[in-house]
Amino acid sequence: MESQVISYAHWEGFVKSGSAFYIKHINSRQLPVHRLKYPFQAAYVASRFKQASASSKNYFLGDLLGCIDADREDIFSARPDRCFDTESNLSSIVFKALIQGLGLEYLDDYETRNAFIDEKLLYGRNQVAHGELAKFDRQDAEERLESVRYLIDLFSDQLLNAARDEYYLAQ
Repeated sequence: MESQVISYAHWEGFVKSGSAFYIKHINSRQLPVHRLKYPFQAAYVASRFKQASASSKNYFLGDLLGCIDADREDIFSARPDRCFDTESNLSSIVFKALIQGLGLEYLDDYETRNAFIDEKLLYGRNQVAHGELAKFDRQDAEERLESVRYLIDLFSDQLLNAARDEYYLAQ
């Protein structure tokens, strides 16, 4: 049982921490919002969208567009939780949305491991959390931990390469 909880905890914890460090790196670059990819621009002006949902008056919406244009000239600074959310259940669907929210590509290696993420990591963790009997052997535990290490290394490399190659910049 322990490997199910520990492997999931390491997976979700690393995804959260790594993503937060990536956002902090982008913040440290002191770049104007308009120079970043759209997911970062959207995260920066998200509060403006919330204001817009409260009104359908054209004058207000027109004013909103002006505010968004002005905001895009600001220096980017965002709290990491505005750029991604693990939703306390890091399924493959949530992970894909997180990756896209970071302006990154959902790699084929992630795609081929969707079933592992959903069925082994998330379902296994949920079984333990909900008090269900979960049987597994040593080989299953070793394979699970090895797969989690692979996913963590893959995501780490992707974040490091994106930071180094300034992948967060608009094309």
